[in-house]
Amino acid sequence: MPLDLEKAKLAWNQIYGGMLESETEKGIVKNYSKHAAAYDQCLQDIGYNIPTTVAELVMKYGNLGSNSQVLDVGVGTGLLGEELNKLGFSGKLDGIDGSEGMLNVAKNKGIYRDLIQQFLTPGCTLDVGDVKYDAIACVGTFSSSHVAPSVAKCFFKHVKTGAPVIISARLFENSTEDSKFLAELRCMFQEICYSGEALLLCEHPTNYYGVNFFTNENDPSKPCPGACFCLAKT
Repeated sequence: MPLDLEKAKLAWNQIYGGMLESETEKGIVKNYSKHAAAYDQCLQDIGYNIPTTVAELVMKYGNLGSNSQVLDVGVGTGLLGEELNKLGFSGKLDGIDGSEGMLNVAKNKGIYRDLIQQFLTPGCTLDVGDVKYDAIACVGTFSSSHVAPSVAKCFFKHVKTGAPVIISARLFENSTEDSKFLAELRCMFQEICYSGEALLLCEHPTNYYGVNFFTNENDPSKPCPGACFCLAKT
């Protein structure tokens, strides 16, 4: 079903004019908490596709069963957990996010075993103790205004050998900022692979949003592209 462009425009403005209207990452986190109650509906209105795609890749590349443990980094309101449940995931799911408001929404969905509030910065260690996960997934978290590419390095300390790490990235066409960030992210994955810590399984192209008012104002119904990077711990 085609998206309602009027609703999509209102939702787009709420996200990119409200939630992301801050010059600092911590300011953005506070804005996410402020708008957490409306977040799921906003993303539905703009055709946010990435949680579905990442969930499918987790199930494809993860050797998952009822005893498996998966970590959702940048869990937000728990959209990835909902999609994993739809696909029959029966293991344990934990989540990390910097926004208390978003975590509260995720908690109320009753999907996650443990939800941890942590602001991710370069050089950080995930606050998950000594757990070794069967997969780590990161939806909508890596971008120029959110989490830096180098943060991906720490993920591989927290997964079992052979476990997938799946990270999504947005690409607004004709956006120099997005193109530069995506290039930095690819370089980081190359560095991780060259170090022998991981193997790149695939770069999976997908639609990120069903609309794009940022660089396609004349035809916003054209989807915003994105990509999912799938790596495996070696």
